Amino acid sequence: MHFKNGFKDQNSERYMLATRVKKLIARLRAEYWYDASFHPGPFQKKEGLIPFEELDRADGAPWVPFDGTKEKWGGENRNVWFRHRFTLPPEMAGRPVTYAAALTENGGWYWGAPQILAYVNGKPATGMDVNHRDILLTGCAKGGEEYTVDLCAFTDRFFYRGQVEMNMTVNAVNTAVQQLYYDLEVPFEVADALPDGDTRRLDILRYLNDAVSLVDYRLPRGEAFNQTVQAAIDYLQQEFYGKFCGHEDCTVTCVGHTHIDTAWLWTLEQTRKKVARSFSTALSLLDRYEDFPFMASQPQQYVYLKEALPESYEKLRAYVHSGRWEPEGAMWIEADTNIPCGESLVRQILYGKRFFRDEFGRDTRILWLPDVFGYSGALPQILKKSGVDYFMTTKISWNEYNKLPYDTFQWEGIDGSRVLTHFICTQHCGEPETEYLTTYNGYLGVPYVIGTWERYQQKDLNRDVLFSFGYGDGGGGPNAEMMEHARRMAKGIPGCPRVKLDTPLHYFEKLEREVGGNKRLPVWAGELYFEYHRGTYTSIAKIKKNMRRGEILLMDAELFGVAAGLLGAPARPVRELDEAWHLLMLNQFHDILPGSSIREVYEDSDRQFAAIRQAGSAALDGALDDIAARVELAGDALVVFNATSWQRDSLAYFDADGDDFAILDGQEALPWQRIEDGRAAFTAKGIPAKGYKAFRLVRQPREEAAPLAVINGRRIETPEFRLELDENGNIASLFSKAAEREFVLDSPMNRLIALEDVPPNDDAWNINAYINEKTWAIDGLDGFAAVENGPARCVVRLQRHFLDSRIEQDLILAAGVPRIDVRTRIDWKEKDILLKADFPFPVNARHAAFDIQFGNVERSTTENTSWDFAQFEVCAQRWADLSEDGFGLSILNDCKYGYDVKHGHLRLTLLKSAVYPNPDADKEFHEFTYAIYPHAEGWRQADTVRQAAFLNCPAYVRAEAAHPGDLPAAWSLVSCSAPNVVVDAVKPAEDGDGVIVRLYECFNRTTDARLTFGRAPREALACDLMENAEGSLPLDGDGLPVRLKPYEIQTLRLRF
Repeated sequence: MHFKNGFKDQNSERYMLATRVKKLIARLRAEYWYDASFHPGPFQKKEGLIPFEELDRADGAPWVPFDGTKEKWGGENRNVWFRHRFTLPPEMAGRPVTYAAALTENGGWYWGAPQILAYVNGKPATGMDVNHRDILLTGCAKGGEEYTVDLCAFTDRFFYRGQVEMNMTVNAVNTAVQQLYYDLEVPFEVADALPDGDTRRLDILRYLNDAVSLVDYRLPRGEAFNQTVQAAIDYLQQEFYGKFCGHEDCTVTCVGHTHIDTAWLWTLEQTRKKVARSFSTALSLLDRYEDFPFMASQPQQYVYLKEALPESYEKLRAYVHSGRWEPEGAMWIEADTNIPCGESLVRQILYGKRFFRDEFGRDTRILWLPDVFGYSGALPQILKKSGVDYFMTTKISWNEYNKLPYDTFQWEGIDGSRVLTHFICTQHCGEPETEYLTTYNGYLGVPYVIGTWERYQQKDLNRDVLFSFGYGDGGGGPNAEMMEHARRMAKGIPGCPRVKLDTPLHYFEKLEREVGGNKRLPVWAGELYFEYHRGTYTSIAKIKKNMRRGEILLMDAELFGVAAGLLGAPARPVRELDEAWHLLMLNQFHDILPGSSIREVYEDSDRQFAAIRQAGSAALDGALDDIAARVELAGDALVVFNATSWQRDSLAYFDADGDDFAILDGQEALPWQRIEDGRAAFTAKGIPAKGYKAFRLVRQPREEAAPLAVINGRRIETPEFRLELDENGNIASLFSKAAEREFVLDSPMNRLIALEDVPPNDDAWNINAYINEKTWAIDGLDGFAAVENGPARCVVRLQRHFLDSRIEQDLILAAGVPRIDVRTRIDWKEKDILLKADFPFPVNARHAAFDIQFGNVERSTTENTSWDFAQFEVCAQRWADLSEDGFGLSILNDCKYGYDVKHGHLRLTLLKSAVYPNPDADKEFHEFTYAIYPHAEGWRQADTVRQAAFLNCPAYVRAEAAHPGDLPAAWSLVSCSAPNVVVDAVKPAEDGDGVIVRLYECFNRTTDARLTFGRAPREALACDLMENAEGSLPLDGDGLPVRLKPYEIQTLRLRF
């Protein structure tokens, strides 16, 4: 408890009263809190990560004595069990008894103190840490009870600062003293927060002074003293709380919560233990306080509890059914929303909602994302079509330059969908108006309740704001002191908003009733760009690559698995794919995928992505083999599969014995060549959308074909381009024959730029506005060679170095492909360096276009406003485009997400080598591809979306000998007549009843189109994203007419 000594005249009676009250309140806690205490003696200690059930195995390690008052313990990633056995003495009878910890480092408290899960008489009881110091053993002791307390204690590597003491006491609590303490302390904090001279402050102090005057501090502990305490309690209840309070007209609705980062500065294994500790603490508070509500998101963490503490999980279930524990949040994990693809965001909600429904019978309706680093403009539509009506966050208050003007509003997505949004705006009262930052880890005390109301911006619309309370990030959650504060603030102390304990869903339902029909409810249209943590688009490049590859692999495995089933192949198990999706979703957590975790987290992630690849590849290979085996083939053939939404021509690669063969498309011989790795490559033409095509493989003497490119020094000409490189290997001239124009308008393109990257804090998270202050162009060539030049493709290799790092880039020009692919291999050794590829393109464009989930957005290329300036690094999915009327340039990527488009430059961010929290971040070998796509007209007419899909999605090849079959030489599962409608996902229905097809419109254009199916469906249903039927659709033979509004997502259920 503090007092700010705000009176200017410290000799005034007002100041004297406040000082007196403060002193006497403090004496209650220091001298009278416990009626009796004892030290339970030395611990028994056992080292190691041992399951509780195995602690007393005969063949286990022995227990050894440990005196917590004299000895210290701890170490990096150290697990130790401590055991106390004791009996309550008779003098504790009739009182609550606690077992309390003092975990100290040089007498002080710190975040890295031991984290403990306490078991009492063989049952998990609660978590203990720096903010949760005691266990309530019994609400009313009888005396003579025997207790065994086992403490599973851990000190981690990241926060370890030295060994600590482990000292415990057993205490009989004086409940009357405790009640009076909080009855006095909470209003005193209100008085302290009010301005000098405020009559409410003066009145509160008068009531408190009168109350403490009734307590006779001359008396020792005992019945006589307790009678004076009770007199003070009765006075406050009748006069202060009963009459003076209860007239405040603003409310802060509070819900218990603990934000547990599923991985961050600790591993997934430690998160399992954090969940066990934090959820156990919440359950103990639910037992203790009947008015305590608790909310937890993230089904992944419920799974952890179910696996670790099944009895506690059943107890949690009971509290869910009684309405006191609210499972909410919608997503499987609190996922990043910048980097996952659209289908991943759908699966997050699909699997998250299904878990809560199946486990608890609850339909979640709030997307709870307090701590993510940006909010895709596709989210409102995804939410509305998933039955999620409300959205909550708070992280956007951390913006560097601009404060969002609203805290309660309708958020409108790129398609026009709206979702009611409320920002938690908790901060300490008295913060300067320029301080935007708020927290989702609110301490439920007077200064934060007042500060929350003061910070709220829509007081004219709404008088009730949301507050989540409990220690978080590393878990912990609420404690008993917060509940005691809440009970007093619920009385409506003048000068402080009235606290109401409730669940978030009840809050949002009430908010909707209050503001939903108000025409002055503001609307924010478009993405919620986060002006901070811009480095998370790039940090830890390998997980971004693994994620992009994993998403594509699992979606392709589902697509061709469905196709194989429709074509008569036997059904294959889907459990492995389901497990792979759950691993993928786990890695989309907002500190894993953004690259802001410690090294060990990415070691776990590497193993998980290996499992994803194994499961996905097994499913995909099996499906492709099943289909290829059923195609009627009169001779040897190559069956080439296309997973994209469009018919395509694609380079296809296969292993071939010898060179004496030809590849035929009907009667046309297709040129092929050996590539550097020994495989054969050819251009497979006309592969149907979401389907396959067989090409005949005829054994005959090879016919030599002319090379694709004419190369003269550093000048390269193909049927698509004339290209000239300067002495540094940069593109000095790029003439597109299709567009009939030169695209190098100023400086050379594809210049690699190294930028000094030294954020003032949070290295892995941040790129700052001064990033361009110190840069180095990576000029000079260590090697230049045309390593391939056949009829199918030409590959020109450039080799460079930068400090201790080696960079190799292959410029790949393929027959019939209107882009230049830049395959890049880097052995990176640097730190504090950001690497970008620069494409100067000074066209007259005030906005650039960027690919996002299920659509695209435009962002300013200017710095006209602070909002424009703040977007000096932005996120995109597969492409960004800068165009003026008539022509433009798209830069495509296969696993990069950071771009900047300012001052006539379009730059793609390739690597960010931060040192915190992982000093080895990105210091490894990298391989990725980006593409330069110059085009006539705009990106829509140039089919940039299609070219980006072709870059990302490989053509799969199966070499087959002649065999009979019942399938034609070419087939498409589903295709669409409109080029702007993307058939994005084809998957089995979650309930096993039919096939789900998901499509979206990508040009911002109302579109009538026709879907054509390779097998005629017998029934088609419109569905929401959760696969709930919304109505039947009229089929037209083997097709289905559809109408899509701009950027609309549609989901269909087909029965065959």
